[in-house]
Amino acid sequence: MRYFALFRGRELNRDHIVLSARVEVPCLARLVLASKNMNLYCQKAVGTAKQMWMLAGWRKLVSATSACACLLVAFAFAAVSAQAAPVLSPPQLEQLVAPVALYPDSLLSQVLMASTYPLEVVDAARWRGSQPKAMSDSQLSAAMYNEPWDPSVKSLAAFPNVLQMMSDKIDWTQQLGDAFLGQQPDVMDAVQRLRARARAAGNLRTSPQQTVLVSNEGSPIIQIVPVQPDVVYVPIYNPLVVFGPWMYPVYRPFYWHPPTYYPAPGVFFSFGAGLVVGPALWGHVDWHRHDVSINVTRYNTFNNTHITNNRWVYNVNHRRGVDYRGPAAAGRFQRSSAARSAAREQYRGAANMQRQQLADPAHRQAAERAVSREQGRNQIGSNTALRDSQQRSAAVRKQPFNEHTQVRQQRPVSQPRPALRQLSTERPQAPQHRQAAKRHASVERPLGGKKEHRREAPDH
Repeated sequence: MRYFALFRGRELNRDHIVLSARVEVPCLARLVLASKNMNLYCQKAVGTAKQMWMLAGWRKLVSATSACACLLVAFAFAAVSAQAAPVLSPPQLEQLVAPVALYPDSLLSQVLMASTYPLEVVDAARWRGSQPKAMSDSQLSAAMYNEPWDPSVKSLAAFPNVLQMMSDKIDWTQQLGDAFLGQQPDVMDAVQRLRARARAAGNLRTSPQQTVLVSNEGSPIIQIVPVQPDVVYVPIYNPLVVFGPWMYPVYRPFYWHPPTYYPAPGVFFSFGAGLVVGPALWGHVDWHRHDVSINVTRYNTFNNTHITNNRWVYNVNHRRGVDYRGPAAAGRFQRSSAARSAAREQYRGAANMQRQQLADPAHRQAAERAVSREQGRNQIGSNTALRDSQQRSAAVRKQPFNEHTQVRQQRPVSQPRPALRQLSTERPQAPQHRQAAKRHASVERPLGGKKEHRREAPDH
């Protein structure tokens, strides 16, 4: 096979094309595999195109074609990389976790899990506001038993102020949940950085309400544990001050406190009233694995269920269709929603096409003829089925009678009953009775005082 080039009127054969491919295809492969972002794609594409164009003689046409292909591939991959949004930066993550970074580990784990279901948080906050404030863990568990919320959301009903804060700051709640879903290790590392700053500023230390534990194995890990496991004191603090001077003026966290709380001058960290929560707090942060573990006993007691898995697993069904705003979470969990949307659009497109075809007279007549033929086949099939059913019914009705008749024909004659046996033995004596009756009739009977003499007629 021969190829003809219009460039400079030169003729190219198969060997020239193969030689050019050996040089340019590896360049294209290196361009696709080695590049990581849009700028690098474009730079390598342009550089490869220049190198190809510098090749002399008959290879210029093939080089120009390959350069165009490289540019197209580069821009396609650049578009894909542009769609994959970057992850949140450390300052952005610290801004998100600052309002809850100094919560006890058990409460923090519940907040992180529940933040992934923002719509249920709003529903639970409204429900909790309509209930009595003083409710025990057993009363809460019984009252929420039939509510369709995730167990992590139900556990926050024991902390009305925390649940109300998450409902009031629903945008922050959704951003925190999306960041936790997409960048779970980064979120936990941001919490540890803020705790280290608060401890260095002298605002995080052991108190009668909580114990601060610092492990020096590897990177320091700061844990906050309630003094009494079933009694939790929710800290109230200003995140702009408690961590020292805030380092990111562009990313400033919000400061929320209960409506009835009035901080004293110069007090940046305090506690609310102790809450007896019982088994409502069943989560725990595993800082080494960057994961959330579950206390199975507490979980089963509070939720009146039975599980054996001690690791938290995100349940997308409790998301209730809320979009993922976080870049990493959207990349992981939005695909299923996009697939469902594409399936719905495909179904709608097929339905619209079918309606358009029915609107056309020719298609409508063809559809009507097809429906008529289908109805005719169905009618024939139904008649055949009805006839078969009638034949089977007739056979079933005849079958018991024939069997009964056969049994009656084959059954031996039974012995007669005693009364019938006596009657049958008396029947042969009927002629003797007739003779006795005749003899009795020949006896003289008085008629008008005289005896009547009657001669007996002979028996024949």
